[in-house]
Amino acid sequence: MQLMSLNLQLAGAGCEGTNIQQLYRALILTSGHEPPVLHSYDYSQQPEVVPEVYDFAVVQLALTRFPRVLLPEILGFTLAYCQTPTLLEVCFPHQQQALPFFKLHRQLAESQLQPLRSCILNYLGLFPEQQQPLWQRVQKGFWLYQRQMQICRDGLQKKMATPRTARQAMVQLLLDKAPVAIGHHQKVQLQGKTLDLWFAGLPANGNEFLLALTQSEYVNKKSPQHSRLLVLFDFKGPMFGVLDQSEIDIIKNWLNSGLEEGSPEAIEEQQKIVVSNNNLASVSRQLQKKYVNLSNRELYYYLVNADLFPDVLPVAQAKVRNRLRARALFNPLPFKHYSHQQFDAYIDTIYQQEISAYQPLQGKPKISRDAYIWGAGADSSYDFD
Repeated sequence: MQLMSLNLQLAGAGCEGTNIQQLYRALILTSGHEPPVLHSYDYSQQPEVVPEVYDFAVVQLALTRFPRVLLPEILGFTLAYCQTPTLLEVCFPHQQQALPFFKLHRQLAESQLQPLRSCILNYLGLFPEQQQPLWQRVQKGFWLYQRQMQICRDGLQKKMATPRTARQAMVQLLLDKAPVAIGHHQKVQLQGKTLDLWFAGLPANGNEFLLALTQSEYVNKKSPQHSRLLVLFDFKGPMFGVLDQSEIDIIKNWLNSGLEEGSPEAIEEQQKIVVSNNNLASVSRQLQKKYVNLSNRELYYYLVNADLFPDVLPVAQAKVRNRLRARALFNPLPFKHYSHQQFDAYIDTIYQQEISAYQPLQGKPKISRDAYIWGAGADSSYDFD
């Protein structure tokens, strides 16, 4: 209960007035950036977000998956969170638009320091013989947060100090213009796909978008300065005034940068992803072999303790799918496609068949009427609930 209360307080649940989520959302919107939905694939592919931020997020998500196993580390991690300014405040302490957010975050975090310390002490008190190793684990969680925060800060500062490549600037320009561009380019196609779809796929398809643009009639590889893409934004062009001069310069820099069809960084990153996925798949198959031949009685223990044996989850998923597939095979529906009307008609057909098949009793009953009524009453008196 202490942990649940602490979590709700840090999230600002039940607080009067503007909560922390609303302030953060307002801060993002006033910056002119509309991020993709948090759980979408596009969110993880935002080119302007430094990799260190995703590293930090993955650590946090990994911790939350195993609260029973890693509770000491989570407590230390949370303690460091409450004692440390946000990454935004560390990197942009004087950002005027963010000051209300910084203030509310500090108030919420500081108000939970004492409850959190009490929670840690109570937890350690449950295991008097193991207090020293448990306290060391709490410290590791504390240091983990601090270290990840430092890595994020260094990565962000390095990114701000490093000028963007022509390709990165061009992808960002497309991403910035996507909200107003979608809906106005349905008739323009690149490689068989409308320009609206290309814009809608950003930022995940940034490199593919540039590649398609490079291979189109809008780009003159031999004489980039005479590309049709630039003519569109000239004084007499159909899109004159859509871009300012600094944005046109971004296009010119990209056109004059060599128009490499695939950046070495993007190719190398894609190769790493493929190798990593193959290795993970191989390891996963090896781990799952030890569960495949277990009986359900034996498998029960591992599923109840799935946070201790997470590699059992794919086996559980496969088992459920196989069972569902078998039920569909041996218990098919009486019609190809389900609908309420078809189901009602099917039940009515069965009912009518039963009515038609009814035959009155013939001959003399073997038991008396009173005995039959008594037996029916006795059966109905049982409570099967």
